Amino acid sequence: MFLPSANKARTHSGLRPRPPAHNSPLGPRYLAGAVDFVFPGGCVIPAAGTAPVGELTVAREIAAFRNRTAGPRGAEFRLVVGGYAGQLSARGETIELRR
Repeated sequence: MFLPSANKARTHSGLRPRPPAHNSPLGPRYLAGAVDFVFPGGCVIPAAGTAPVGELTVAREIAAFRNRTAGPRGAEFRLVVGGYAGQLSARGETIELRR
């Protein structure tokens, strides 16, 4: 899911994959395509329905994402990683999870 920012001055969009049935370690994986991002060691996509929420968000700017006034945002107990390079289009982009 692509979450575009309403505030164009600061980009704080995020990517949220669908939660898997079981915790899924990302291991040495990265995103490629419209954005580039290497997942940090130990990063896991939480299973659906698990605490805290079962979502992993990849944000361009973590602090800006957590300070959003519209959900999802900070203080919702979500795992947020970030610092991706690239630009997402609201008209659709291809992003691949690679090893």
